[in-house]
Amino acid sequence: MDLIKISIIIPIYNAQQYLDHTIESVLNQTFTSFELILVNDGSTDESERICKKWKKQDDRIKYIYQSNSGVTAARAKGLSVASGVWVMFCDSDDLLPNNSLELLMMNSEYDYDIIIGNIKNFSDENSIEKDIRDENLITVFDNICFIKQLLNSTGLLFSSPCAKLYKHCLFNKDILSIPKSIVRGEDFIMNFRYAMYACRVCYINNYVYYYRQHAQSAIHIFHTTWEYEKTFLKILLSTIQNEQVFNMLKPDIMRCVIRSLGNAYQDKSLNRNHSDYVAIRQSVKGMHLGVMEYIILDLIVFPASIRYFLYRVCRKILFYTHKFQIERK
Repeated sequence: MDLIKISIIIPIYNAQQYLDHTIESVLNQTFTSFELILVNDGSTDESERICKKWKKQDDRIKYIYQSNSGVTAARAKGLSVASGVWVMFCDSDDLLPNNSLELLMMNSEYDYDIIIGNIKNFSDENSIEKDIRDENLITVFDNICFIKQLLNSTGLLFSSPCAKLYKHCLFNKDILSIPKSIVRGEDFIMNFRYAMYACRVCYINNYVYYYRQHAQSAIHIFHTTWEYEKTFLKILLSTIQNEQVFNMLKPDIMRCVIRSLGNAYQDKSLNRNHSDYVAIRQSVKGMHLGVMEYIILDLIVFPASIRYFLYRVCRKILFYTHKFQIERK
């Protein structure tokens, strides 16, 4: 039997609306040495029927059912039966361009532990434009640089588990051992933990993943609190056991903490006299911060609903300004 190069894991929960298109986009890959692992996380719609239908049609598909345990547990379940040298995660409503695996695998012969491609957002499948760039621009960096990118990232590219190939052999039981109560930021934690075991990371500029934006996405309906953000940060930062590494990352960690504060600016318990806010301001004295972090720290004077609205507006403006500057280069 030929060695399977890639295990593609799709966690599924009530995904009947988009699941056919997602599976079809995987099976249509120009690179064919892969297995597709469909993990049904206790769906109550037609997802199971759809999975079984596709499994009958293609022997590269494995199907697993588990009672509802959350997306991270579903990924861990898929990983437990994966045979590939590399692992890729895909969400059940997203799409892969047909040359996605081919583009990523072009760099797999080098000594990389993670290979990252670019993500394109879309809301309508008919509006997706084919990536016409021929050049395969490559950036290589170490795991500390990758962790810094994670801590400073405000977009999907680095924090998402998608659009990436991971070396299967580097996964262990701790990487995906994340409490089910963490419903926002679990991807961040997974990547952060995996990066601790990685050495070299490769980023290619080509689009290898189409991310569907719609109102039902968890990212659009979850409203966080400062208590939740503190729990998330505690779990995230508990990964760093080495004091030297912690000190090396401290400015990036504090920028991440400030952005968590901004995420929780709907929380009425937060104000300029809150002990955590006072402690954060004290910790970043004399530290170089980005424009967004300074804005967040100053917005505390406004009422919760107003400051959160202003935070979202400022974040969007800065995101699209940065994106425009990159595209002009």
